[in-house]
Amino acid sequence: MQWWQVILFPIGCFILLIPVVLIYERHRLRQAEVNFLEGRSPLPDREFLHSFDLGVFDPQDVLQARQITAQQCGVEAEFIYPDDAVKSLCMLQFDGGDMLQWLMLLEVELKGLEREVHAIYKMSFREFIIFCLERKEKTPA
Repeated sequence: MQWWQVILFPIGCFILLIPVVLIYERHRLRQAEVNFLEGRSPLPDREFLHSFDLGVFDPQDVLQARQITAQQCGVEAEFIYPDDAVKSLCMLQFDGGDMLQWLMLLEVELKGLEREVHAIYKMSFREFIIFCLERKEKTPA
């Protein structure tokens, strides 16, 4: 085997695998969305907010976080429930979700979130939004 064949063979294999991986990921995303939306009905904003103990939090911030999450997940905001597991929301995102990208988007919009990724994966969506809003309240503008 020539030296150039040794170099080009792995590169060629990698190039051939890219479409296979993209097709698989597209199928996975479609299946995750079908599973997520199955049996769900839209949850109006009023009912969504009712499940929170808002206290000092601005309801608009909670709804904005819900909208950002819906955009990241590729679903309508009305289908995001407060008790959704953060991990299940991540599975609706390309490549299983990028927690730091999601946090950065929320941080830009809500200003001031710290990145405590490991604890966040175990939270419900309600706990996650409360976590985010508590961080917002602690961080100076």
